[in-house]
Amino acid sequence: MRWFKNNIVGMVTILVLLLVIFGLIFSSNTVMDFNWFAVFLTIACSLMSGLLAVFISTWLYIRHEIRTKKLEILRSFMGNRFDLQSSEFSRTINAISIVFANSPEVREKLSDFHEKTVQGKTRDNELFELFEAMCDDVGVPADSESDRSFFFTPFNVRP
Repeated sequence: MRWFKNNIVGMVTILVLLLVIFGLIFSSNTVMDFNWFAVFLTIACSLMSGLLAVFISTWLYIRHEIRTKKLEILRSFMGNRFDLQSSEFSRTINAISIVFANSPEVREKLSDFHEKTVQGKTRDNELFELFEAMCDDVGVPADSESDRSFFFTPFNVRP
């Protein structure tokens, strides 16, 4: 993402400089009163608007894909939270560190959960805090009291 932002600034700067240079060169109306500057300005603006549209749509697409992946991980996390030993839950919990890499709060809560897991201590509170952090990051509203009882009470219990 940093590469994308740096390149867009550089490309816009180069286009503006070219616009100024060519505008100065072609600003005189010596050839049959033909306004070369107006032609160049039209072409340059057309190119710049096209490039800008491509960059904006790419940026929006990347944001959408990241959010979609985060929601997918959150859904899998919620669906497998009662069987912490399952392979599905393990895949989900391992994917959190990659998908939520730019979310320091989620990574911190994941680290707290991992620490309690390694120590063999009760980790229900850390699991719920991880759930809340992921919901906050994705923008899913999570009311602490009602969601806590919902989070720890399954719809159907396996024998």
